[in-house]
Amino acid sequence: MKITVIGVGNVGSAVSQRIVNGGIARELIMLDAIEGLAKGKALDLQHTTPIKGETKIKGTTNYRDTKNSDIIVITAGKPRKEGMTRDDLAKGNAEIISQISQNIKKYNSKSKIIVVTNPLDPMTWQTYKKTGFPRKQIMGMAGELDTARYEKLLSKKTKISPEDIHGLVIGPHNKSMIPLTENTTIRGIPLNKFLNQKQTKEIVKETKKSGKKIVNYLQNGSAYHAPSAAIYKMIKTIARDEKRLLSVSTVLKGEYGIKNTAIGIPVIIGKDGIEKIPQKHLNQKTKQKLQKAAKEIKKTNKKLNTNQ
Repeated sequence: MKITVIGVGNVGSAVSQRIVNGGIARELIMLDAIEGLAKGKALDLQHTTPIKGETKIKGTTNYRDTKNSDIIVITAGKPRKEGMTRDDLAKGNAEIISQISQNIKKYNSKSKIIVVTNPLDPMTWQTYKKTGFPRKQIMGMAGELDTARYEKLLSKKTKISPEDIHGLVIGPHNKSMIPLTENTTIRGIPLNKFLNQKQTKEIVKETKKSGKKIVNYLQNGSAYHAPSAAIYKMIKTIARDEKRLLSVSTVLKGEYGIKNTAIGIPVIIGKDGIEKIPQKHLNQKTKQKLQKAAKEIKKTNKKLNTNQ
């Protein structure tokens, strides 16, 4: 596997280290627009290879070095700061994603692209439109991070290992995300056998606030440890052709009654990227929430002139 990480700030650096530690890449390209930043961080990582394998690592500002990448992770963009909404980020980051997509297109045609830049769903759509790649090659990292946060909160509340908790969060990567409480189980036992309705609603509320809470604590940044873990999970699933069912932001073409936008849903991922979209049965209320959220994302897309 040749893997490229574009943007080597906190998230990009953290996922690069996970890639090296995991030993799943023969070659890792770290690219950043800031001269010297990627080279310095790549050199630092190179010094770990005698301890953690022999991945070939290169830091660069030149997209030519990304040629024939199997997987490309896009983390570049302006960070979300305290008081900012995800929509506040949209315009500036759309311009960055557009430039990155055009450069990717020059040197890669079969790369699977994982978008991490916020606002996540509009940026996933922007990448899809600007690269012109098939939708199976474009996916946004959101649902797996939100699901991990949801499951961890449930674990703390129920005092049961998160390994035994099976939840799923779909929808947008914002306050309108949808934890599927009605489908959550603990070793096959429905969640309502462990928590009452009030407790479950509190968990849903905390899940939605998790990202913002970290931003408020840091004041000048956002989460990167958990996001890098979620990204690596997706990378590993592709690299090892694991055929796992993951929640990712995906371009829809009629599934769930949604067209021409990207939003988080469960998909099967393997070496070819998104290999199947098995439509999960949703109750009417949940389906309406998903469709309403998609309409809001489309409004953002339209402002960015990426909607069709």
